[in-house]
Amino acid sequence: MMTEFDIIVNLKRAFRSVYVQVKSRFILNKNKHFVQNVGLHTFKSHPSFYIIFMYFTPDDLEVATVWLIPSEKFEELAYPISEGKSYRFSANPKSEIDKWAQFKVNKASLGEELLRICPN
Repeated sequence: MMTEFDIIVNLKRAFRSVYVQVKSRFILNKNKHFVQNVGLHTFKSHPSFYIIFMYFTPDDLEVATVWLIPSEKFEELAYPISEGKSYRFSANPKSEIDKWAQFKVNKASLGEELLRICPN
């Protein structure tokens, strides 16, 4: 199962927004990786655009792992697939050494992180 939606984060009365696309999964692949394709028709990197990948454990539907990735870094690190029609995100939720580990955010501090990245 997969869900996708967009969020606009804005400090009150500041009108300097961060745009967030959320991708989530409840199932890992056979290698225990979170794998998600991001279509190029819905993606354009920008300093104010971030992607959140969120893994929920299927047994209790709890948020297990969250990655908050600036779109420019995503474009740099993800690899193109489907003849250049999509980017592929593949990360191990338990790893602290893969290329995506630096973008992991504690689920309890996700709101604070979103406010922190809002432009001043």
